[in-house]
Amino acid sequence: MIYCATELFMDFSKLFHDTPHCDCLEDCCADCSNIYVRAIDGPELKMEDFHNYWDGGRTATQCDTIAKFKGVSVSKLEFEEDKIEVLLKYKQQFGGVSRNYKGYACLFRPKTNAGLFKYTPSKENKRHHTFYTSDIFNLQQLEIIGIFNLQTDV
Repeated sequence: MIYCATELFMDFSKLFHDTPHCDCLEDCCADCSNIYVRAIDGPELKMEDFHNYWDGGRTATQCDTIAKFKGVSVSKLEFEEDKIEVLLKYKQQFGGVSRNYKGYACLFRPKTNAGLFKYTPSKENKRHHTFYTSDIFNLQQLEIIGIFNLQTDV
């Protein structure tokens, strides 16, 4: 993994302002070399695609749940073969008609100061990471590799 040179200078004041007792960034690292996948709502990437549950009004009292709610779910692709496997899982999870419908997946590589990643695997997704965006995060801090329609492109 190649670490971003300025990872120590990222500001996360917004992340901690209402939950200073929780260190959501424990075991996180910056990563400007790998490609990640995020399920999104449409064919164009929007800032709203990186809003987390906490932004949407969900709250919690336990630090581990707070940490989950304040980050966004992504999957890390380490090899080209991972892309097909992950996109098929996303199609199965998000490609159907449901209240959580997200019909697209965006592949991106983060740039300097975009945020930090924490490895948070699950039984269903061993590549799962939680992405904590920095206070200055914007879409220009992502190199967009591609956006895929989960119904027609996978």
